[in-house]
Amino acid sequence: MASHDIVKEYDAARKTGENLLSQLDNGEPSTTSGRPVKSLYEVELNPLRAATAQNVNTTLAGCGISTSNMVYVEVRPSGQPHVDAVYSNWMDGRNGVLVCNENFKDRDKNPNGQKLYPSEILWQSWAMAAIDQGSLASDLRAIVRLRIINKEAKRIIWYAGQTSSSTRKGPKNYREYTELDHGFHAILGTANGASTLRMLLDHKQDAGWRTVEKVIVLESEKAELTEKDSRSILILLTDRRTKADRTDDAGHSISYLRLPGVGD
Repeated sequence: MASHDIVKEYDAARKTGENLLSQLDNGEPSTTSGRPVKSLYEVELNPLRAATAQNVNTTLAGCGISTSNMVYVEVRPSGQPHVDAVYSNWMDGRNGVLVCNENFKDRDKNPNGQKLYPSEILWQSWAMAAIDQGSLASDLRAIVRLRIINKEAKRIIWYAGQTSSSTRKGPKNYREYTELDHGFHAILGTANGASTLRMLLDHKQDAGWRTVEKVIVLESEKAELTEKDSRSILILLTDRRTKADRTDDAGHSISYLRLPGVGD
């Protein structure tokens, strides 16, 4: 890809990220309400294998996040309990960690009108796991997008590492981006980042009015654009809020509703 093309691609992602974050940060409640995933799909929830759970902890080492008692939620087309899962994700409701493992909407063979958006399936899977472990959906505090394979997203993550300010953190020297770094907005504007923001946008109240605090790139930044190495990103969320700690464009404080069971 020519250098001017990646610049355009990066700038477009940055603007997308900025727009979605602005929507997430305002005080307007969500209006989206998806049909129950169990009414449309085959859903399986079980403990995650110990070796896989340990690999997750290894990946997150040095980020201040740990997991325990992880479960997996697999979602398959209705009436096809034995085919490969369309969506397979791992959750730790007690520690508020959601790991996005495999999400292939092209495998969704449900008829039109009987499908949910991937972000909706992800949220309902998380809420299901959190409740199963005695937690609230609003306990979500960290989202891992594991082994990103989207080519555009990989280019943008790489380009952010070359051009954006960031902080190097932890024993593995991960890159950490905040809203002060343009890489923060660009990465959140990729297909993987935007899907995460869409999930939070559609469930503002249930998520405790959280927004994004940091984005951490978990793999090495040495790979060139032409290399096929996939990277993982960790999206750290702010604390639950009942009132915004920010103001709108007119300088007015944004008030948030207090919901039963949500808030500090």
